[in-house]
Amino acid sequence: MFLVGNLGREFLNRVYLTSAILTIVVALITISVSGYVYAVGVVVGGAFAIINTMLLGNVIRAVVKPGQRDMVEIMVTVFLKFPVAIGCLIVALWLKLVDPIGFVIGFTCFPLSLLVAVTVSYYTKKRSLTSEVDELT
Repeated sequence: MFLVGNLGREFLNRVYLTSAILTIVVALITISVSGYVYAVGVVVGGAFAIINTMLLGNVIRAVVKPGQRDMVEIMVTVFLKFPVAIGCLIVALWLKLVDPIGFVIGFTCFPLSLLVAVTVSYYTKKRSLTSEVDELT
């Protein structure tokens, strides 16, 4: 499967890097336009999107792993790591440590970076999704 192989991990690592760079650029622009309060929200939102996607990737890799599935890893991620991450976010928003608008702006940096990474992969044909699937079959 595409997510299990090294090519899937390389693609996801590029998406994480692109998302981090885009989040930093947006945070710097936000500092100059709106101030530090919104910029902190942008950084937290971007980090939250990346962390949640990494956790989801770990669950998917554990489920589709050839051979025996690691049910302990799946259960720890689903029932411990996800609730802790969401709980930290709720506390930060409740205590007004993070601006909700800045958070949403930062969170949307991840889908944009995913779109950029897929587009670059498609046009450079370096690691297009179809070629990865073809190579693994």
